Amino acid sequence: MSLGVTQANSRNDFARDLTNPRLIQRGRYIVTALGNCAGCHSPNKTPNDPEWLAGYLPGTPGQPFQIGEFQIYPSNITPDEETGIGSWTPQQVFNVFRQGQDKHGNTICPPMFWSVYSELERSRYLVNCGLS
Repeated sequence: MSLGVTQANSRNDFARDLTNPRLIQRGRYIVTALGNCAGCHSPNKTPNDPEWLAGYLPGTPGQPFQIGEFQIYPSNITPDEETGIGSWTPQQVFNVFRQGQDKHGNTICPPMFWSVYSELERSRYLVNCGLS
């Protein structure tokens, strides 16, 4: 069993997979049921809302988050390539959950609870995301 991201799972193939209804439903399940990503990245929004998972929007109650002396703004985690995570590779998305690092290697700040997923096996993660 290979645990690496193969050529078949390159960014271009991953983007094409975004049209696969099975993967869309699996992603929606992960985002809503397992991770509750929408709780911070788009509170009070539904998957049918164009701003769902778009991150901080001015006027959102309880945001930005105040962590000590810092204000934390939830990121856009939509598949948009310019403003969201659409240009990220599967490995970069995996690194958020496993290592708490973004695409550029910067540490993901609280309240993002990435450490809950840090022990998730890479092979299981890829299967859950339809990338294996």
